[in-house]
Formats: sequence, structure tokens, C-alpha cells
Amino acid sequence: MIAGFGAYIEQEYNVNSMVGSGILAIICYIVFKSNIKGFVIINQILIPLIVIIIVFIGYKNLNYIDFNNINNYVLPKNNNWLLSAILYASYNSILLVPVLISIKDFVNKKQNIKYISIIVTIIVILLSSIIYLFLIRIDVDINNLQMPAVYVVNKISSNLKLVYGLIIIFSIFTTAISLGISFLKDVSKGGRSYDLIAFVICCSSVLFSNIGFSNLVNLFYPVLGGLGVLQIWKILLQKNIKTDITIVREKI
Repeated sequence: MIAGFGAYIEQEYNVNSMVGSGILAIICYIVFKSNIKGFVIINQILIPLIVIIIVFIGYKNLNYIDFNNINNYVLPKNNNWLLSAILYASYNSILLVPVLISIKDFVNKKQNIKYISIIVTIIVILLSSIIYLFLIRIDVDINNLQMPAVYVVNKISSNLKLVYGLIIIFSIFTTAISLGISFLKDVSKGGRSYDLIAFVICCSSVLFSNIGFSNLVNLFYPVLGGLGVLQIWKILLQKNIKTDITIVREKI
């Protein structure tokens, strides 16, 4: 996330990516030392706002798509589409599970979890479709773009580009904070160790960001995707074990 922030700053404002990465790392460290409840309140405001703005930009983008020739937007068939889909989903589970663990104290009713899962799934499908409609309008080599969606939004409207830029910044910030806090809560023992680990994370993230956002994604995407598959399998296995134990207890 910190590398992504640096890449965005460099692409849009021609500022060295290390500067942007350093700024976000400092902000993250400050937030890590604060209370997570405050961050949850901020997310309650930012996340709905981000979703609304993306949907609005997606609606504007529809004016530039020729649905009478929709076949022109269909990407060439990829024989590895199933593997890519599995890796993508499992890769994101690596990021998602720690966040879910950190908010378990805020959502503790099974009925609420069910409703939240359904609503979030619908929103994710909607946003994914919108981003896809962004990407199919790219008329240059996508490998030359660190932030392809920003490029497309700029073609729609320069004013919307500024708004979408804020979305990118807020999205990166909230994701970085969520993942960082989740990791710190799991591995630290509180007090000095928490501060030390937070400091090490922020400093090392700036160093790794120098590799480049797209390079990091290409490097770690398949690795984390594979680990994500193992994580999902472990969760399903654990759930089955608990279910078997419950059945045995009911019989007794």
C-alpha cells in the first residue's frame, strides 16, 4: 500500500515515489500509536463516501462505452482464467482475514455477519464491474501505467480525476492502516514491543517501496495467492473440525 501511494504521487505529480512512501509511512506510524476505535469511526465515513464516488464515476463512464458493439470490449480468452481467479481471490483473503480479526469486537452477532457478507459481496461485484469498464478503455500499453484507472478517469474528466485521486489516497491509507493494526495486534505483546514493531514496519515498507509498486505486485501476487489458498483451506478445515465436535456433543 505504501508503494502504491508512492507510485500514485510519482505518476500524477512527478514527485519521487520515495517521498510519497515516506509521508504515508509517517502517517501510518502516528495512527498505529492511536486507538483503533477512532480509525473505525473514520472508516464509517470514508468507505461509504468512496463507494458512492466510484459508482458516480462509473455512471459517467457509461456514456463513453458503445454497448451496441459490446463484443469489442471482450478481452481475448485466457486459458488460465480459472487459476487467475483463484489466485486473485485467495490473494485478497491474505489482506482481508487480518482486518476481519481486528473488527471482531465490533460485529459479534451472527445475523449481522450474514447481512454484512451479502451486502459487501454485492458492493464488491458492482465496484469490480465498474473498474473493469474503466480498464477496457485504456488505449495505451497498460504495462506503462502504475495506476491505470486514474489514466481512464482523466480521459473522462480532469475534475473527476482529482476526485478519484482522493479516493485512491483514502483507499490506500485505510487499507494500509487496517492491515498494519491487524498485524500489530496479532504479533505484538503491547507496550514497547508494539511501538518497536510499528516502527520497523513503517521503515521497512519505505525501503521495499523502492522496488516499485507494479514490480511488488508482480513479485508477490502469485506467492501470496498460493498462501491465500492454504489459508482458506485451513479456515475451512478448522470449521469442519468445530462442526464435527458440535455434532458429537449434541449426540452425547
